[in-house]
Amino acid sequence: MLVLVWGADSRGSADPTAYAFGARSFALGTTVVAVGDDANALQANPAVLGATQKLQVGLSSYQLLNEYKFLNIVSIVPTPYGYFGVTYFSYSVDGIPDTGITQEGNDETTLRIYKDGEYAFSERILGLSYGGRIEEDFFGNLTYGLTGKLVNSTLANESLTGFGLDAGVRFDVDMLELPFIENTGKLTIGLAIQNLLPPTFVSEEEEEKSTSAYQMNMRLGAAAPFSVWGQNFIAAGDLDGNGFHTGLEYLADKSLRFRAGLDGADSSFGVGYRLLSLRGFDGKPYSLALDYAYRFFDKPFDSVHYVSITLLGALQTKTPQIVTTFEQINVTADAIDLSGLAEPAANVNIYVNQRLRKTVPADGNGVWNIANIPLDQGQNDIHATAQYEQYMESGASALLTLYADRLQPVIKTTLRRDNTDGDFLQISVTANKEVTAVVSRIGEETVILKKSVSGNWLGEWEIPVSLNNTNINLRTIAVDALGNRSKVVEDVFSTKFISSPRDRTITAQKNMLIRGVAQPGTVRVESGEFSVVPSADGRFILPIEVPLEGKNLIQVGMVGAEGQTVSVDLRVLRVREADDLQGFVWARNQVTSILTLGALDSSGARQNRFRPEDYLQRQEFAKAIAVLKDLPLLADPVNVAADVSANNEFVPYIKAVLDAEYMELLPEGFAPQAFILRKDAVSALVKMENLDIESGARQIFRDVPLYMSYAAELTAAVDAGIVSRQDNFYPDRPLTRVDAAVWLAALPEAQSKTNEMYDWKQGYGPQFEEDPLASLSAAERQMLAGVYVNGRLVAFESGERDTLKVLAPLDRSIADRQQIEVNGIVKEGTQVTINGVPVPVANGAFLARLSLSEGRNIISVEGARQTQLVRVMYVRPFIDKQGAAADNLKYNLSRQYVNYARFDGDQPITRGEIQLILNGLKGTTGGNTTSSENITYRDAVRLLNSWDGRPADAVEITEGVLDSGQPLTRDQFINLLANTATYKSILARNNDFEDYAETAAKIPACKAIPNANKAIRLCNKIEISPFP
Repeated sequence: MLVLVWGADSRGSADPTAYAFGARSFALGTTVVAVGDDANALQANPAVLGATQKLQVGLSSYQLLNEYKFLNIVSIVPTPYGYFGVTYFSYSVDGIPDTGITQEGNDETTLRIYKDGEYAFSERILGLSYGGRIEEDFFGNLTYGLTGKLVNSTLANESLTGFGLDAGVRFDVDMLELPFIENTGKLTIGLAIQNLLPPTFVSEEEEEKSTSAYQMNMRLGAAAPFSVWGQNFIAAGDLDGNGFHTGLEYLADKSLRFRAGLDGADSSFGVGYRLLSLRGFDGKPYSLALDYAYRFFDKPFDSVHYVSITLLGALQTKTPQIVTTFEQINVTADAIDLSGLAEPAANVNIYVNQRLRKTVPADGNGVWNIANIPLDQGQNDIHATAQYEQYMESGASALLTLYADRLQPVIKTTLRRDNTDGDFLQISVTANKEVTAVVSRIGEETVILKKSVSGNWLGEWEIPVSLNNTNINLRTIAVDALGNRSKVVEDVFSTKFISSPRDRTITAQKNMLIRGVAQPGTVRVESGEFSVVPSADGRFILPIEVPLEGKNLIQVGMVGAEGQTVSVDLRVLRVREADDLQGFVWARNQVTSILTLGALDSSGARQNRFRPEDYLQRQEFAKAIAVLKDLPLLADPVNVAADVSANNEFVPYIKAVLDAEYMELLPEGFAPQAFILRKDAVSALVKMENLDIESGARQIFRDVPLYMSYAAELTAAVDAGIVSRQDNFYPDRPLTRVDAAVWLAALPEAQSKTNEMYDWKQGYGPQFEEDPLASLSAAERQMLAGVYVNGRLVAFESGERDTLKVLAPLDRSIADRQQIEVNGIVKEGTQVTINGVPVPVANGAFLARLSLSEGRNIISVEGARQTQLVRVMYVRPFIDKQGAAADNLKYNLSRQYVNYARFDGDQPITRGEIQLILNGLKGTTGGNTTSSENITYRDAVRLLNSWDGRPADAVEITEGVLDSGQPLTRDQFINLLANTATYKSILARNNDFEDYAETAAKIPACKAIPNANKAIRLCNKIEISPFP
């Protein structure tokens, strides 16, 4: 209908570009202001320039009543200075009859209309547009545009020209959430004003001057993408002076779309198809859009077919970001891992030194991660690009430069001893490349070497006396500036200068010779009052005396010209041996122990005859058991027995055993020089060891009937391992010296003293005493610093009734490590039980490693007479929230709903994540848990107030949390959440240790499984390490 107006009276009264749309807009009921996404919408709203941002060329054509022809050509050209558009629209009608009126005959009332030819009408509109884009917080993606247009109107032979101006704006806002509908984008609102400055036409036909102008038309529109049951749609609507226009588009896939709309009462439908990934002559990607629409008109108009063809250049993909940071630009790895942000679903390409190394797609949130990116030796310039579907590849990201050096240092060590001023081991190291640190490990000590002017690395270590005359093991390693480590170089440096005797020598000789080779510069070798000058080649032989039976510490020193001394301690055990034990080799060890302990004596000119077959006197036996039992001896005992002379050397021993009631007087007295009978010796030993004779006698020996008074004592001695089984015991025979030595050596007291005598760690000085924690690792020693102080077990306080102390962990504690150590001390018992697992006790202490469960844990430690319960809350920390267990508890409650190892507190939180957290905390369901849309500070406050049962505008939960004006981050959300009463209540319950189930019955017991290789027990995640 508008066409007839243009073609008849008032040219220019209506702007024909008001319907200069593409087929897509016609199919959508001529909605165009907000939904237009290509160049065909440019004449309706120039703000489309900033929305499309890509090169486009479009052609549309249609015809009304087979006579009125419309042609629309549009283009958009993006430049660094903004977006430009060029449009051309033409409308023409041919064959308009030129008519006249004449009188028919003489009848003035009869007129005849006749055709006097034909003429044409056309209008052509050429437009030049400019638009841009403004990133704005409240109105997202604000775009604008202006179009200046030149209008030429031709009617018959008259041509008129006018100039005009159009304007438009579009912006995005957040949409309200509706049931069963998922928002997949923002609501776009558009406003377009055609003929803001209308073109004006002046006609001077037939000496009459007339003026006409296009009418101004204002159109307001909105469009919104949404999803229903996984299907994607776009709804659009426009409102202008001609009425209301609506349309709906269904996105079947990336290429195919179906459309329908209403323009007032007129309906329309259409289809669109895009040919993706075309390659132009310039090598860049393009796509071709084919759009068709069919519109129904009431008569006299025919329904109309609309066709648009649009060539779309590809958008340039958004430049990706590399967010991974490195503490230093020097790396030693063969490959690295990177992560960052990009256009959602775009392919991200990683280039190293201009070579493509890896490609990976970004996820729906634009996050990408690429592992094992190979590096070159030396400098590596790394950047990322991205490409989304048919878009052009993005520009390069900011350059990340890393230096990779995987060349391992190779070192050579030189060792020498220097005793010029003390006794030092000097270490010199050279390397094949520049290194920044060289370290030597000697035992538990570390020597840090320093670089000399010559380039060598030098260090020295003072040799302790305890390591003289030994082999010293060194382990040396070097590290370069990039962290490359050399192989560990192991050296053995010998400080030995004594070849014999060796340390821990056992000898029966009182005099011995020390042989060896002294270091250069030694003027003499000395030991006590004995000394010798070494020969020219350093060899020496030094005679010394071993003064004591038992343990002797022999100190041998090399003395230099200036008096400096390098000393060596030799441990020598001098024992007493007998040389008349031929035929009694089986008893040699027992005889040697008893002689050395001083329980029995040897005799003869050389004090080395034991006389094994001689009988033992009663006074000798009394001395033996008194010495082994460490009985107190009186200095001058009197009135021991009538037959015991006061000057008898055995008097103190006889007195001691009589007072202890181990031996008894005979009718004639003690009879000190009489031989002791075998049955009397057994009776004394049974009394001495307080053996059980109440169980009665057993028939062991043929010559000892059960009715004999000493039969039960003899049975007890056999059971205790003092007397061995034989056919006959010969109870009334005297006891031989060799049998006495064997019996005495079997006593617990003799065995204990013998073990102490052969213990090389005790009795020779503190330098040989071993730290009870020495065999533990450094971590274990540190763990048990509260159990052992200066090598001594922490003692219970005097009068303390507790028999069990758990030192770690503390009751009612919060742990941020899953593996913890349980240790403590006990007064008695050889083991404790931790959660049903036996744990050995050594030196009064116990140690176990235990794996906690996330949340509440109760540890039960059972001793022999006491049980302690320890309550521990395990809060698994996020990787980026280390070191603050209490704070991590606040964050941790959201872990099972926000399932990340990292919390990434500075990242925006989505509405879906928030809904999952809130549902989980209250055990409810509902809400949109899949939304990837960010949330504002204000919306989050209103949402949390509603969840917490507060008024929507309550400000209590905002305490300490500022509005940054940006999308709400995860940190901000958790801090807002922590201010709610509901969340505080949940935190309080988790911190309430009184709420723990404090009953050992609820702790599952399990069976310990020994590990023969490491002597470690494993059971239900409990790892127990026995103490050395």
